Amino acid sequence: MSWQEYVDNNLMCPLDTNGGKLNSAALVGLDGSVWAQSPAFPAITPEEAEAMQKIMGGTNPGSFTIGGAKYMVLMSDDPETKIRGKIKGGGCAISKTNQTLVIGIWEEPIPAAACNKVVEALAEYLLSVSYEQWPAWGPMQQQAAAEAASTATWACMSSTDFRAWVQRPHVIVRQVQQGLAHACERAMRW
Repeated sequence: MSWQEYVDNNLMCPLDTNGGKLNSAALVGLDGSVWAQSPAFPAITPEEAEAMQKIMGGTNPGSFTIGGAKYMVLMSDDPETKIRGKIKGGGCAISKTNQTLVIGIWEEPIPAAACNKVVEALAEYLLSVSYEQWPAWGPMQQQAAAEAASTATWACMSSTDFRAWVQRPHVIVRQVQQGLAHACERAMRW
């Protein structure tokens, strides 16, 4: 699954029975580079991404910006990896993984909790499958692992499967572990 598909299928998916969605969403590298984004996502700078990470690192200036829009910092239950922001008429949720910031921006009437849930669930999913971390393998081993992983159950997760993972993570984690073990075995044969 491409990074864009994660944004389109898992962050920009309907959040309620009325079809309500986030206003915009993105996967942004820790260096500030945009890996994937929805069409309405504002242009983010490397300095803005760095400021978000500093807040997660313990420095809280009280606000941060995304595309120049100023958000008031709202801390979460895990301030080292998650922050939330509030702006008039909406807000955002940001979760940090090993290499990315998963960002969702919402506008009223979408509730903040719905945004928090999908953003944090995608970040937790990416961390659980170690999708962003390659072991110290050479390029051929990485390619073999990527090919094997692309055929694993978790790599082709649909929006329905993703929602099921959010509700029953222990079942999907077992499938992930089996798929990852197969990918690692194939890579080690190289």
